[in-house]
Amino acid sequence: IITEANRAEIMAQDWYVAELEYAKDGKQWIHKPIMVLPETIKYSAVGFSYIPIDAELLGLSAVRLPIDGRVPIFRSGEIGIVSASKSQELPDYIAGKIYALADQRISWCELEDANGIKIPFDMYTVDYDYGKLTLNGDFALGNLTGPLIAKYRYQDMGLVRDVKINGHVTFTKPLTHNYDPANTIVGSALVIGDMKSRYTRLFVQPTWNSVWSDEAIGGAISANYNDALYPIEVSNKGAIQERWAMVFTDATTFKCVGEYTGELAQRGTTTADYAPLNPITNAPYFKIKKEGWGSGWANGNTMRFNSIGANYPIWVIRTVKQSEPTVLSDSFQIMLRGDIDRVA
Repeated sequence: IITEANRAEIMAQDWYVAELEYAKDGKQWIHKPIMVLPETIKYSAVGFSYIPIDAELLGLSAVRLPIDGRVPIFRSGEIGIVSASKSQELPDYIAGKIYALADQRISWCELEDANGIKIPFDMYTVDYDYGKLTLNGDFALGNLTGPLIAKYRYQDMGLVRDVKINGHVTFTKPLTHNYDPANTIVGSALVIGDMKSRYTRLFVQPTWNSVWSDEAIGGAISANYNDALYPIEVSNKGAIQERWAMVFTDATTFKCVGEYTGELAQRGTTTADYAPLNPITNAPYFKIKKEGWGSGWANGNTMRFNSIGANYPIWVIRTVKQSEPTVLSDSFQIMLRGDIDRVA
């Protein structure tokens, strides 16, 4: 405490500076320093250093990111996913047998052998509602190694109501599964909306000049395709994002060329339905009905249309911190969730 009696003595000290004084409870106080040897002082501190983010390597402008590069992934009013991943060893592998998993209402399941080799999906079926897995009646282990392991996942999706700075995320509804922190993650969802394959911009032109325009090039021709009565059929499984050209080589035969796919090996005729196969999905890219072709086609005439797949473009950036590798290989999965309307 500073009083009238000791103020002169305190102000005469070498360490005295006016900034050390402060008022409290109606009295004047001063912080009196304690002299110590510098080498005897220990303290704890946390320091941060940031490497400037290279926009070319990152693929987006760094000015759009927070200064530390960390981007919030949870916001009130957006969608969040709680997901638990588990594995269960099957007691045997008998063809036609039904195996019950430890959980019901699962969202994903796949079967592996003891060496981690994935078993083809056409060798078993999964009842996602009741959490059951059935091996096909003709199932045989063959070159696979037992025991078989079912890896599955169950999830809850909900609307985020509140996000706390301590990491607590609150949903607008309670969770419907039991979750163990050891195998559970919480993530945000990229909401895509409805996806549906379709085709657009069907037109004809007199010749094919390898120019991918969405408008006809050249004059009009008498030949045409009647897609009003015989629309081109596309499916979500087979259709892709592509611009197609049916280039006639004579009055009835044509070749199919895609802007990115290139020329397909399978050629078509106006006397048969044309459904070239997508080798990735084993479903046709599209199906052109033979009844839709008009007459008057000649060598070089071209029918053009665009197919739009049931897909959604996303950018994926994977970040791995610098460290010594602990495994020989690594991977990650992108999971697509879909909501459907059930028909009674």
